[in-house]
Amino acid sequence: MTLDDAKKIEEREPADEADPAAKQGLLDGHTERRRDLDVPAAPKEKTAKDEQLNRLVNSLETVGDLKELKLNQLLALEDKFEGILLYVFTDVADKDEKLDFKNWKGYREIQPGTKLTIDFRGNKEAFWKVGAGDILPPAVRAISVVEGDGDNRNVRTSVKRIGLKGRGSHEKGFFDERGYMPIFTGNSIIVGGEKEPEKGVDREFDKYRKVGADGKPGELDYERYEQEHGAEDQEFYKKNVLDNPLAQRTKAISGEDATRIMEASEASGMGKKAAEKAIAVAEARDNLGLGGASCCFDWVSKIYHEVGATRRQYFDSLSQYGGKDCGEAHAGPEQYAGLRPGDHIFYNVFHQLGQAVDSRGNHSAIFLGWEDKDNLVARLASGSYGTTWHFHEKPTDFNKAPITRIYKPV
Repeated sequence: MTLDDAKKIEEREPADEADPAAKQGLLDGHTERRRDLDVPAAPKEKTAKDEQLNRLVNSLETVGDLKELKLNQLLALEDKFEGILLYVFTDVADKDEKLDFKNWKGYREIQPGTKLTIDFRGNKEAFWKVGAGDILPPAVRAISVVEGDGDNRNVRTSVKRIGLKGRGSHEKGFFDERGYMPIFTGNSIIVGGEKEPEKGVDREFDKYRKVGADGKPGELDYERYEQEHGAEDQEFYKKNVLDNPLAQRTKAISGEDATRIMEASEASGMGKKAAEKAIAVAEARDNLGLGGASCCFDWVSKIYHEVGATRRQYFDSLSQYGGKDCGEAHAGPEQYAGLRPGDHIFYNVFHQLGQAVDSRGNHSAIFLGWEDKDNLVARLASGSYGTTWHFHEKPTDFNKAPITRIYKPV
């Protein structure tokens, strides 16, 4: 059974209920849409692209109809009907609600402190490729992304927003000290940030709009924004993302990302070979022909066999606890300091996450490297029975899922 929460999170219930009063303004004027809605066209004649988009619009009845749309279709709709992604991919609207492409009232006036729960409605492209920068209006310059609650509550708060809208690019959007901040179904977004939300909403960014024929602000003026903020944004991105080998750059981790993290985490010898093979197999659509593993442990065995590695046990605490919860019987500072890319680890997901995996509450994976070593946040790859070998799309926090056994490849 895989522990890649992101791949199963579509089945989860939202982590937090957003404040109905705070979101009421977003629904005001949201009425049943009209048929045969014309998409704005060029002055002389409607382009083929406009006609195609118009046909798409008229094929959609409810929020739930967007489930099968591709990323380019979603972004085209957002360009023409700015605000639609906020309505269809948060809990502001129900999946059965009728779409009205001309009545997203309140989108631009979204209030600091508003809490929105993300729901990608089963749309896989949106789940893996749409970010908070694609959804939120330009005036929102900071957010907090909340996952879980109680003792399992994780919060990331942005320090920078790049761009007016994400437009499908992970070089634009919200960033913190760890890099790009992804959002997944079940996460909550706090507009403006959790601690001082008023400071995270700046209406001055509403000025980056072109004046329409009616004399009112209309579509976003990306060119003007780039002229005034492009150099500053590029400097931030280079310093805090490109020059930081551990910074997250995309929503879905790639082989290039994993390799960069591995190389920054003291990879060497047989461990490096095992980690490189783990990355190559995860990156390949067909897992390089590997498959048929009976469990997560067996998957690691297959990776090790490919590079001629055997295991040498470095640490074990399974004998120190019974049942599934390891309690305090887990790795400590010395063991975490000794982790290297390619190590085969057991980590206890039952400890705080309450997930049942094997009879001892553990899951097997290959350690690829540290995303945040000081806070014990790591990148892993694993597989399980019926699940292919893959990168864990979200980093693993060993404070919440501590290591109970470590093998070194030799």
